[in-house]
Amino acid sequence: MNEFYRDKVALVTGGGTGIGRAAAEAFASAGARVVVAGRSEAACADTTTAIRAKGGTALSISCDVADENQVMRLCERITTEMGDVDVAFLNAGVGSGSAIVNQDVDTFRMVMAVNCTGLMLCLKHLLRKMYARKAGAIVTNLSVHAHRTILEGTVAYTASKHAAWAITKLAAIESAVHGVRVNAVSPGPIHTDMLARSSNESGGMNTWAERLPIKRVGLPHEVADAVLWLCSPSASFINGAAIPIDGGYMAL
Repeated sequence: MNEFYRDKVALVTGGGTGIGRAAAEAFASAGARVVVAGRSEAACADTTTAIRAKGGTALSISCDVADENQVMRLCERITTEMGDVDVAFLNAGVGSGSAIVNQDVDTFRMVMAVNCTGLMLCLKHLLRKMYARKAGAIVTNLSVHAHRTILEGTVAYTASKHAAWAITKLAAIESAVHGVRVNAVSPGPIHTDMLARSSNESGGMNTWAERLPIKRVGLPHEVADAVLWLCSPSASFINGAAIPIDGGYMAL
């Protein structure tokens, strides 16, 4: 699989921290030239610095995926400085916690803008170029929340992830005839800063671990490994699928 990625251009949105950073580093370790995009310029730069320290090639670009002009500039800059995107992990996402009766409308719109509109915009501008080349693979980052209503007080996040799954499936159907595959990973609880913040309201890491048959939370690299596999020729007959990386949670 590593031979496949040698000199490929890989884009990771939300690549500054957590699962996104793990995926960016995994692509680089496999030989890809990696573009790390995200709203936090400092976090993305930190990821690229870590990749370069290990001899990899990486470029960090600040981008709010909910802004189409910024997504267009992102794609243009990648083409100019790295070449056409071969594979992408659309990982950018935000969460919020609130019961429906207390949900702030502006916060709800922000979550939907990033997790749904942002996903659609990245697909829109990446797929156009991939269609022209008749090649490419994209993986979106969903969540077990995309398939099951898990927690009370997550209306914005859960709604956005259900919608993101629908967008992913539609992209897969539309892309197949153009030689492009679109799949998803659906992580369960993964040891990231985002989970740590949410755990303050849901009982902590140990409580999450006890919910899972495997009795531990996952690690970012375990998601990254699945992303690289889905983008590779080893998964050439997989399209429109969501792979649960959840310690068995969806099996319950």
